[in-house]
Amino acid sequence: MKTPRILILLSLFFAASCAAPIVLVGVGAVVGVWTYDDFTNDRGQMIVHASANELYMVAKSTVEARPNAKDFTATPGSMRIEFFEDKSNVSVQIMLMPETPEFATLKVYAAELGLRGRADLAQLVAEDISSRFK
Repeated sequence: MKTPRILILLSLFFAASCAAPIVLVGVGAVVGVWTYDDFTNDRGQMIVHASANELYMVAKSTVEARPNAKDFTATPGSMRIEFFEDKSNVSVQIMLMPETPEFATLKVYAAELGLRGRADLAQLVAEDISSRFK
């Protein structure tokens, strides 16, 4: 007995339509793990022996001097500097250390296309800023 082609095509269509949500969920999970893994990398975070205000001023001048950096946004109140470099959005944040005011935490995050973390770029920017205090 021959099976009509239309029945074979319909069964393939229904099988594919049932598997599509599973494939989409799987792809979403992979992208989520990939992004989380890069953003949890703390290579762009370090403690610097300087007051938070001093670190913010040095960070701002260092970022503005970077040759490939553009589109700067500096927010003195929250001690945050954001800019664009090498196809990536970079955010520099200075965190206070209340128990030890002579130290501050420097955090640098970099992400390409708002999704893929760029820990290598974050580390370069953080090292460039912290090297001004040595």
